[in-house]
Amino acid sequence: MNARNNEKPYGSGYFGRWIEDRFGAPAYRYECNQLADPRATTPMNELWREKTDHYFLVGNDRIAGVASNYGYIKIRQDEGSPKYLNYYLPELHQYAGGFGYLTDGVNLLTTYYSEPTQFKERIFGMGYCRKTVSNANYSIDQRIFAPFGDDPVVISQVSFTNQTDTNAELSWFEYWGCFNFQFSFQAVIQAIGKQDQNLLKKYRVESEKKFKNRFILLDDNRGLFNMKFNPSSRNAEQQKDFDLRKRGIQIGKKKPIFEDRNPPPIFLISLDGPIQGCYTDAQKFFGNGGVSNPRGVSSKASFNIQMEDFQSCMVLRKDFELKPKETKTLIFMYGYIPEGFGLNDLIEKYTHLTQTESVLMNTLEAWKSVGPKLEVEGEKWVSREILWHYYYLRGGLTYDDFFMEHILSQGHIYQYLIGFQGAARDPPQHAMPFLYTDPEIAKEIIRYTFKETKKNGKIPYGITGNGAIMPSPWEPSDTELWVLWLTANYVLSSKDPGFLEEEIPLYPIYKKSSSTISIKEFLKLIYRHFTENTGKGEHGLQRVASCDWNDLIISGFVPDDKLVEVKKKGESVLNSAMAAYVLPLFATLMEYVNEEETAQKARDYANDMKDALREQWNGKWLRRAWLTDAIGWVGDDILWLEPQPWAIISEALDDEKKKVLVKNIDKKVRQPSELGAILQSEVIENENSPPGMGNSAGIWPSINGTLIWALRKVDPEMAWDEYKKNLLAYHAETYPEIWYGIWSGPDTINSVFSEFPGHTIFNKFYLSGDPKDKGDNPISTGINWTDFPVLNLHPHAWPLYNILHLLGIEFTQTGIKICLDFPKTTYEFSSPLVGLKKTHNGYSGWYNPKTVGKWTIELQFKGNIYPQVQKLLINEQEKEFQRDEHGIVVRGKNVTEKGLHWKLTVERQY
Repeated sequence: MNARNNEKPYGSGYFGRWIEDRFGAPAYRYECNQLADPRATTPMNELWREKTDHYFLVGNDRIAGVASNYGYIKIRQDEGSPKYLNYYLPELHQYAGGFGYLTDGVNLLTTYYSEPTQFKERIFGMGYCRKTVSNANYSIDQRIFAPFGDDPVVISQVSFTNQTDTNAELSWFEYWGCFNFQFSFQAVIQAIGKQDQNLLKKYRVESEKKFKNRFILLDDNRGLFNMKFNPSSRNAEQQKDFDLRKRGIQIGKKKPIFEDRNPPPIFLISLDGPIQGCYTDAQKFFGNGGVSNPRGVSSKASFNIQMEDFQSCMVLRKDFELKPKETKTLIFMYGYIPEGFGLNDLIEKYTHLTQTESVLMNTLEAWKSVGPKLEVEGEKWVSREILWHYYYLRGGLTYDDFFMEHILSQGHIYQYLIGFQGAARDPPQHAMPFLYTDPEIAKEIIRYTFKETKKNGKIPYGITGNGAIMPSPWEPSDTELWVLWLTANYVLSSKDPGFLEEEIPLYPIYKKSSSTISIKEFLKLIYRHFTENTGKGEHGLQRVASCDWNDLIISGFVPDDKLVEVKKKGESVLNSAMAAYVLPLFATLMEYVNEEETAQKARDYANDMKDALREQWNGKWLRRAWLTDAIGWVGDDILWLEPQPWAIISEALDDEKKKVLVKNIDKKVRQPSELGAILQSEVIENENSPPGMGNSAGIWPSINGTLIWALRKVDPEMAWDEYKKNLLAYHAETYPEIWYGIWSGPDTINSVFSEFPGHTIFNKFYLSGDPKDKGDNPISTGINWTDFPVLNLHPHAWPLYNILHLLGIEFTQTGIKICLDFPKTTYEFSSPLVGLKKTHNGYSGWYNPKTVGKWTIELQFKGNIYPQVQKLLINEQEKEFQRDEHGIVVRGKNVTEKGLHWKLTVERQY
């Protein structure tokens, strides 16, 4: 691909273009001068960042770096509690980090975006960001990347070139901050209580100011080590002591807390030799010159190491000489020390690696090798987006040291601004693609969810701080279904029934009174909570309680004087339709492990749900909910999309009703939309959502993921069309001047019913500036979705999971079933677990579950019209096959690591 071609690749949008980097991986070259271009401005509250600040991801399995188009990067880590290690707060001389300054004593060149004419490239790739700058004398090429895997570090690799004809004596100042910014939910409570959204940020900043910083200059002048301690803490003296030879510390017993009282140590290391000086005082370093021209670069400061207050920083100075046209590379490592890691171990590891091989190249090769691949005839851009989604999804992983599991937080405003990991239904959705790429990640999400579950089987809405149950007005009635769904799919896809015997502690997991039960018993516990504690209403439908998937189905929609009665008697058609699919799947799992009684109960309950659902068919679609006699049925005159896909997926409707339903979905909520389907066919009056935004006829990737799945069962062509309309590239082509939606996005997009289609939720005041437009804030905290409009995992997870649906791949007790009616002549999908390829001459694929055994692959064809089969190969051996009511049945044994491979040769197809 010629990245310099004026014709941009499909899906590039206005702000840059997609390229293939030198490692053969997708990357985005950001080309907008946000300092001068008004199209870079976001309608948002500048309490959180500048309106022209655009975010990308630099992450691995433990950290999530939020990289800015201004050249800085904030590192998020979750041990102790989710936080930024290095917040961006210019008023306190805090600029996050990941950039630096080159000087020869006269000229200054920086990789912070302050002088656009000097910036040549800003590239954001898989696991890295790259900045190249130059002036008449020198050039800098800086790459910041998170090494693939689970290490709590980022590497800064900086190359310098002397473009003059004379020798140059140079100094490089590598800058990283150490101002922690905890995503404290206590700040939210204060802001709501005092109705002052400024307290959200103020409280978190003031919390960091309570800490003092102790700096240690490492042996051989390799770098700086920073520890925080609170002078008023009982553990102050213990906090101040740290043996650099040992692994990460843990003070006291683990108990749920809202904020981290013992933040992890932070370090900045030179990996290629000693430094010649350093700064730890941000105020002195930046001075009046600020981030563009810091005062500290004009001096040859030595090692001024002292106890500092909150206005601290970590700056390393390296002096070196460059001959004419010579290039030299310096390498630095920034990170933190969680429990189980040792500073000396990390230094030794990455000193060795950076001297012997390209860590960045290995990182890119790893991302490419583990990610799924989908190549579709005539749609080359799809393969780029699939690999990108995989990176942004897995790159969102962090580690929760309370539950001792990795977690896929929803991210976005929920984690980064409001400060909670939730809702509990979300991580199981995010984990579904890992069933076929990285099953161990799916298992961690299952364990995490069970570890937060209470003894009665109740799963909390969310987690905040370190293992603390989030105070929430919502008690969803759907949460159990999502983890039942994920667990059943994991065991059936990997053929790993032994996983169900693992013992998991009940919440709170560290109390002496806490007990452990097997995952199988956990499944039965939450099943009983769903069917018995929540249970059915008077119409035989699942009760809605305080909400279902739609957190605002009651709040903001039901009058205050009716809330108690609705929560007690209301019924959810959405929950019922989903249960009608999930519970039979759960029953299949129970049969797989010889739990026949539980399986039969689940099937009977699901059949009751299906019977009740059929009563809600109004001739065009299913109603949405029953909210008591006083309010009646919701969704009779307006199509609510949420329950409709599950009614198709669960086979609750007969074929004729499915066709009628799909026709109405297409007419009412698909065709009017320039992007994916709209949540309702008309705007819903709701005090929490302006027209066309959010829960009032907005667009939701998590709902449209289920729609794509359902459409595939009725109209594969329409399913493929809906799939593409929900991809990032489609948003970028439709709304090229909205930056979020090009490389990442929020959980909801405004529909054509909105005054601002293609955007996400925000208060109009932040666009117009007219106080009359301010009105009520989007939510009680005053947060706009545009305040942090990217890094939500739903728009990355569902396109990956939907691949299985589009290709008709389902997991059974005995193997897999594939319906071969994807509407493309040729295509290829590959992943570690399963693969499928179609050519003009037939089909081939593989299946490689964890357990070695003999498996059955059922191949079904559209309309049961079978091609003329010429040959069947199983593991390269020609075999006989049989054809029955299930299609063509293939049987064979998976060989360890290689899997069960099959190839079906047919008469040439066009």
